[in-house]
Amino acid sequence: MAMEDLEAVRKALGYRQLNLLGGSYGATAGQVYLKLHPSSVRTLILLGASALNVPFFDHYAVNAQRALNQLAQLCSSKPACRKAFPHWERQFGELVKAWNAHPVHGMTGDQLASVVHEMLRDANTAVSAALVVSRAAKGDYGALEHAGSGDLGVSLDLMGSSIWCNGPWVGLDATGPWGTDFDSYTTAHITAFRRQCRSVPKRSEPRSLWKLPTSSPVPVLALEGGADPQDPVTNLDNLKQHFPDSRTVVLPHQGHDFSFGSACGQMLAEFVHRDTTKSLDTTDCTDSIAVPPFNLPD
Repeated sequence: MAMEDLEAVRKALGYRQLNLLGGSYGATAGQVYLKLHPSSVRTLILLGASALNVPFFDHYAVNAQRALNQLAQLCSSKPACRKAFPHWERQFGELVKAWNAHPVHGMTGDQLASVVHEMLRDANTAVSAALVVSRAAKGDYGALEHAGSGDLGVSLDLMGSSIWCNGPWVGLDATGPWGTDFDSYTTAHITAFRRQCRSVPKRSEPRSLWKLPTSSPVPVLALEGGADPQDPVTNLDNLKQHFPDSRTVVLPHQGHDFSFGSACGQMLAEFVHRDTTKSLDTTDCTDSIAVPPFNLPD
């Protein structure tokens, strides 16, 4: 319905076509708009996106574990970080299991995992995850208390309820095990959504809408965080098959909530100006992405 509103706005303003840019769920909405009104889209830019046919929760735990593993590998590649936190990734898994059996400091293992998952969404907070976990393993919860409350507490507004409780892309029927340290947290997160959705009116969503076009001539440019714990590049790995004129640019070690500077902005502007990804230079954009230093003990 929201994308039909957008089409009505396009017509009212007299635009022949739109250059769409959407991030996270906005990227999902942009794909829906293109599916409904393909002739109304000139170009599409996706930021931190998953393809329409990839259910969000089906890969949630695996994507989070991949992001955690990548962060651990990056830490191991830095001598100071490797020395300060030699076993923090293993400690995280151990704490999740132990705290789920016996909560510590008023926190379950699932709540700890939700805090770490939330930290992984942004490179600026992800670099403190090793410090938070290693100190918690020693009984020091100061860093954990300052890390936030995680995302297990689901609170839905009117539009959010309609989206999360009815859209097939959400994947609320997903079940484990997934073989990760985020399994029980993912199950708890899905359960929290299901509980909230009991009081949300149901509406039909045609499954045919939630599939990518067989082949579309619309140029598509996607920017994906290389360490995104929820919408990584693997959730867009079949983009080229459906959009022959498409390009996926991976921003090294960035999470879901990433920012970029003028080099990437110029690349996006060039893409819109040229109306194609062919011969688009992405090097300056990826080279301009800085990885913040790890937060080390004083």
